[in-house]
Amino acid sequence: MFLLMGAIGFVIGLVGVLIYVNCHPALNDNLQTFAVVLLASGIFIFLLGALGVAWNSSSALDTKYLKDKIAMYEEENASIEKDIDAIVTNYMEHESITYDKSEVESSTVLIQMYPDLKSNELVQSQMKIYNDNNKKIKSLKNKLIESNKARWLIYFGGN
Repeated sequence: MFLLMGAIGFVIGLVGVLIYVNCHPALNDNLQTFAVVLLASGIFIFLLGALGVAWNSSSALDTKYLKDKIAMYEEENASIEKDIDAIVTNYMEHESITYDKSEVESSTVLIQMYPDLKSNELVQSQMKIYNDNNKKIKSLKNKLIESNKARWLIYFGGN
């Protein structure tokens, strides 16, 4: 929409310049005034379009590598899940005498169930990284959505 607005403003301004240049001053003052108004309107509309493109381009261009960052954090989380699964499996084998066998598949749920495992420093640090990564992924996905919205505004406008 902003690109279209800039193009329309440019055309209106160009028509105003052409009328002004081709108008003989002695023949019609009203036509000259109309040409100046057209030129000013064209410049104003063009500048609004250019500002809209500039405003939305910054957020659209900032997201060039967001998908790569999201994939990196998801890969790191998968690695952390694998490490935690190994720790939980070893712990459950060790504690199978003391605790009932659980049917829960998720290692993050099992960590909450077993207090000794929850207090393990390695597990705590891994879970902190895991949760931080999930927050970053959420933030990056939000930025990606905002960039798609900005691209939509640049090309088509509207909300």
